[in-house]
Amino acid sequence: MKKFKTPLLLMMAACLGYATSHYQLFSKIGDLFHTPKISVVMSTYNRANIVGEAIESVLNQTEPDFEFIIIDDGSKDNTFETLKEYARKDKRIKVLRNETNKGLIYSLNRGLDEAKGELIARMDDDDAMIPWRLERQALAMELYPTIVLMGTRILGAEGQTTQKTTLPIIEDPNITQINTYTSSGLAHPTVMFRKEFLNKHNIRYRADNLYAEDCGLYADILNAGGKISTLQEHLLRYGVKKNLNKPNRYGYIQYDTFKKIQKEKLSRLMEYVDESLLGHSRETPTKCKIWAQMIEANKTKNIVNQKTLEDIHSKHCPVNIDNAIWVKHKFWDDFFIFDDKKHIHRYSNNDAATVVKNTSDTLIIDWDKYGTEEFKKDSSNKYTFVKEVE
Repeated sequence: MKKFKTPLLLMMAACLGYATSHYQLFSKIGDLFHTPKISVVMSTYNRANIVGEAIESVLNQTEPDFEFIIIDDGSKDNTFETLKEYARKDKRIKVLRNETNKGLIYSLNRGLDEAKGELIARMDDDDAMIPWRLERQALAMELYPTIVLMGTRILGAEGQTTQKTTLPIIEDPNITQINTYTSSGLAHPTVMFRKEFLNKHNIRYRADNLYAEDCGLYADILNAGGKISTLQEHLLRYGVKKNLNKPNRYGYIQYDTFKKIQKEKLSRLMEYVDESLLGHSRETPTKCKIWAQMIEANKTKNIVNQKTLEDIHSKHCPVNIDNAIWVKHKFWDDFFIFDDKKHIHRYSNNDAATVVKNTSDTLIIDWDKYGTEEFKKDSSNKYTFVKEVE
């Protein structure tokens, strides 16, 4: 029997090797035809020194069924090599490369075209996902099938969060839609959306929406009849390494692009749009004027929910806004309402005060609860907190 021992072992080893190689082959075939639940799409440019934190936050998600499409937008540093190294370690990563720098809009559209998942999650290379972001957001998309695009709340670089165990709660989509008329409405790197809807309506990021491509995407989805909302959970750590690789005129271009999109949206509601009111950084008094105009126009156009629009206006805006004072405190922004020449109160709560001094540029008030404070008026007729008065 001894003379058969070695050949027998060789035969067993050969069979084992045959089975192993075929298992690997079948595994690779399975991977090839597997459709992931989620496609995470991220573009990056010259971020070799920081992109790892964003990547690892995605790889460490509690939801494992995703593909991670990363587009290197023609980086000139070692970003591409860094991405390839991560891809060698985790087969869920798919790295694409633009030979030259094409910009975020081109890169994101390339990622959307490559994505296989029914859900697409956006990610930026200078943020970090909370570990359970994809799991919670996908659950919310399942529970709310009428929502096409859903964002989340965001945390600062040092913000704290706790894992949710209850069912996801989302913002009223009517409120989210109305918010997009005066701001972006949703933080772009938090959004997750349904690819089928985008394909059906031929929606992609528009090239003419430079640096405000997210606002254009939301507008196109809403115009196509889709609903958008925000999951009321903090699932992204925003601004880990923000404001890198931005052109000098980035802010100005973004501002102008947003105003263009905002005008397009308002023009669907009203014949005349007062362009002096446009701009996403406008404060509540300007928003109140926009909402008031929308209320009248929407009575016939019925593009947004009329009751929700009126409720938002009623909550944030005094009836006689021209006689109210807009105030920026160190803890809040609000209106001061004059009850008479000597007494005022805050519009958003019951805090009341007695007027000590009221000149063309200075307002001093004595709060019933908090002591005496001084405010100065700027060129836009906004009063800003200056100091506490002894």
